[in-house]
Amino acid sequence: MKTIKIITSLALLLIATNLYANNNKEVEMENTDIHNDMLKSTIVKKYKMNNNDENMTYKIKVYESRDYHVVLDKNDKYKTNQDIVFVPADVTKRIYLDNDKDKNYDSYFVLTYKKSLKDSFKTIMTENGIAILIDGKHIEYLNEEGTYFINNNDNDFFTVTEHKIL
Repeated sequence: MKTIKIITSLALLLIATNLYANNNKEVEMENTDIHNDMLKSTIVKKYKMNNNDENMTYKIKVYESRDYHVVLDKNDKYKTNQDIVFVPADVTKRIYLDNDKDKNYDSYFVLTYKKSLKDSFKTIMTENGIAILIDGKHIEYLNEEGTYFINNNDNDFFTVTEHKIL
Protein backbone atom coordinates (compact mmCIF):
# COMPACT_ATOMS: atom_id res chain seq x y z
CA MET A 1 0.00 0.00 0.00
CA LYS A 2 2.86 2.31 0.83
CA THR A 3 4.51 1.76 -2.58
CA ILE A 4 1.22 2.50 -4.40
CA LYS A 5 0.98 5.88 -2.61
CA ILE A 6 4.60 6.72 -3.54
CA ILE A 7 4.12 5.72 -7.18
CA THR A 8 0.84 7.68 -7.44
CA SER A 9 2.42 10.76 -5.84
CA LEU A 10 5.38 10.63 -8.21
CA ALA A 11 3.10 10.17 -11.23
CA LEU A 12 0.96 13.21 -10.23
CA LEU A 13 4.09 15.27 -9.62
CA LEU A 14 5.53 14.39 -13.06
CA ILE A 15 2.22 15.12 -14.82
CA ALA A 16 1.92 18.53 -13.09
CA THR A 17 5.53 19.41 -13.96
CA ASN A 18 5.02 18.36 -17.59
CA LEU A 19 1.84 20.45 -17.93
CA TYR A 20 3.56 23.50 -16.44
CA ALA A 21 6.54 23.12 -18.79
CA ASN A 22 4.30 22.82 -21.87
CA ASN A 23 2.32 25.94 -20.95
CA ASN A 24 5.47 28.07 -20.54
CA LYS A 25 7.08 26.84 -23.78
CA GLU A 26 5.05 29.30 -25.90
CA VAL A 27 6.14 32.27 -23.81
CA GLU A 28 9.80 31.32 -24.06
CA MET A 29 9.66 30.90 -27.86
CA GLU A 30 8.03 34.30 -28.39
CA ASN A 31 10.98 36.00 -26.68
CA THR A 32 13.65 34.22 -28.76
CA ASP A 33 12.89 35.79 -32.15
CA ILE A 34 15.79 38.27 -32.11
CA HIS A 35 19.29 37.74 -30.71
CA ASN A 36 22.16 40.24 -30.84
CA ASP A 37 25.85 39.67 -31.33
CA MET A 38 28.39 42.48 -31.19
CA LEU A 39 31.76 42.84 -32.90
CA LYS A 40 34.21 45.61 -31.96
CA SER A 41 37.51 46.64 -33.57
CA THR A 42 39.96 49.55 -33.74
CA ILE A 43 41.97 50.82 -36.72
CA VAL A 44 44.73 53.47 -36.56
CA LYS A 45 46.12 55.06 -39.75
CA LYS A 46 48.75 57.78 -40.21
CA TYR A 47 49.22 59.95 -43.28
CA LYS A 48 52.04 62.37 -44.06
CA MET A 49 51.21 65.43 -46.14
CA ASN A 50 52.98 68.63 -47.17
CA ASN A 51 50.99 71.61 -45.94
CA ASN A 52 52.50 75.06 -46.72
CA ASP A 53 56.03 73.63 -47.05
CA GLU A 54 55.67 71.83 -43.73
CA ASN A 55 55.38 68.07 -43.27
CA MET A 56 52.25 67.31 -41.26
CA THR A 57 51.22 63.93 -39.87
CA TYR A 58 47.50 63.23 -39.85
CA LYS A 59 46.32 60.49 -37.56
CA ILE A 60 42.97 58.73 -37.87
CA LYS A 61 41.64 56.35 -35.24
CA VAL A 62 38.46 54.42 -36.04
CA TYR A 63 36.50 52.53 -33.39
CA GLU A 64 34.06 50.19 -35.09
CA SER A 65 31.20 48.25 -33.57
CA ARG A 66 28.82 46.03 -35.49
CA ASP A 67 25.53 44.93 -34.02
CA TYR A 68 24.33 41.72 -35.67
CA HIS A 69 20.65 40.86 -35.32
CA VAL A 70 19.51 37.27 -35.73
CA VAL A 71 15.91 37.18 -36.96
CA LEU A 72 14.10 33.89 -37.32
CA ASP A 73 11.59 33.17 -40.07
CA LYS A 74 8.01 33.82 -38.87
CA ASN A 75 6.70 30.79 -40.79
CA ASP A 76 8.90 28.47 -38.69
CA LYS A 77 7.78 29.92 -35.36
CA TYR A 78 7.12 26.71 -33.39
CA LYS A 79 9.51 24.41 -35.27
CA THR A 80 12.65 22.95 -33.76
CA ASN A 81 14.97 23.96 -36.62
CA GLN A 82 14.07 27.49 -37.69
CA ASP A 83 15.46 29.29 -40.72
CA ILE A 84 17.47 32.47 -40.13
CA VAL A 85 16.56 35.56 -42.15
CA PHE A 86 19.54 37.73 -43.14
CA VAL A 87 19.35 41.25 -41.73
CA PRO A 88 22.17 43.73 -42.37
CA ALA A 89 24.26 44.60 -39.33
CA ASP A 90 24.14 48.08 -37.82
CA VAL A 91 27.66 49.53 -38.08
CA THR A 92 28.78 52.43 -35.89
CA LYS A 93 32.17 54.03 -36.46
CA ARG A 94 33.63 56.66 -34.14
CA ILE A 95 36.30 58.41 -36.17
CA TYR A 96 38.89 60.53 -34.31
CA LEU A 97 41.09 62.94 -36.29
CA ASP A 98 44.38 64.55 -35.29
CA ASN A 99 45.99 67.09 -37.62
CA ASP A 100 48.65 68.75 -35.50
CA LYS A 101 51.76 67.75 -33.59
CA ASP A 102 50.29 67.21 -30.13
CA LYS A 103 49.08 63.82 -28.88
CA ASN A 104 45.43 64.84 -28.43
CA TYR A 105 42.81 64.33 -31.10
CA ASP A 106 41.33 67.50 -32.57
CA SER A 107 37.87 66.33 -33.62
CA TYR A 108 35.66 63.30 -33.98
CA PHE A 109 32.38 62.24 -35.50
CA VAL A 110 30.18 59.19 -35.25
CA LEU A 111 29.06 57.56 -38.48
CA THR A 112 26.34 54.88 -38.70
CA TYR A 113 25.13 52.81 -41.63
CA LYS A 114 23.79 49.35 -42.56
CA LYS A 115 26.51 46.84 -43.44
CA SER A 116 26.41 45.28 -46.88
CA LEU A 117 27.89 41.90 -47.77
CA LYS A 118 31.12 43.31 -49.27
CA ASP A 119 31.53 46.26 -46.81
CA SER A 120 34.77 47.90 -47.93
CA PHE A 121 36.16 50.72 -45.75
CA LYS A 122 38.96 53.04 -46.94
CA THR A 123 40.34 56.39 -45.81
CA ILE A 124 42.08 58.63 -48.34
CA MET A 125 43.83 61.98 -47.87
CA THR A 126 42.50 64.76 -50.10
CA GLU A 127 43.59 68.37 -50.58
CA ASN A 128 40.99 69.62 -48.09
CA GLY A 129 40.97 66.80 -45.56
CA ILE A 130 40.06 63.15 -45.38
CA ALA A 131 37.67 61.15 -47.55
CA ILE A 132 36.05 58.01 -46.19
CA LEU A 133 34.87 55.48 -48.78
CA ILE A 134 32.44 52.73 -47.84
CA ASP A 135 31.09 50.52 -50.65
CA GLY A 136 31.74 53.23 -53.25
CA LYS A 137 29.89 55.88 -51.24
CA HIS A 138 31.88 58.67 -49.67
CA ILE A 139 31.89 61.26 -46.95
CA GLU A 140 34.55 63.96 -46.82
CA TYR A 141 35.78 65.68 -43.69
CA LEU A 142 37.20 69.16 -44.24
CA ASN A 143 40.04 69.78 -41.75
CA GLU A 144 40.22 73.56 -41.83
CA GLU A 145 36.49 74.16 -41.37
CA GLY A 146 35.94 71.20 -39.07
CA THR A 147 32.86 70.14 -41.06
CA TYR A 148 31.92 67.11 -43.10
CA PHE A 149 30.34 66.76 -46.53
CA ILE A 150 28.16 63.88 -47.72
CA ASN A 151 27.46 63.46 -51.42
CA ASN A 152 23.72 63.98 -52.16
CA ASN A 153 23.49 60.54 -53.81
CA ASP A 154 24.88 58.92 -50.64
CA ASN A 155 22.75 60.90 -48.17
CA ASP A 156 20.44 57.97 -47.37
CA PHE A 157 23.35 55.60 -46.71
CA PHE A 158 25.22 57.51 -43.97
CA THR A 159 23.98 59.03 -40.76
CA VAL A 160 26.26 61.28 -38.72
CA THR A 161 24.90 61.07 -35.19
CA GLU A 162 27.54 63.11 -33.41
CA HIS A 163 30.18 65.65 -34.43
CA LYS A 164 32.48 67.56 -32.14
CA ILE A 165 35.66 69.62 -32.35
CA LEU A 166 37.80 68.97 -29.27
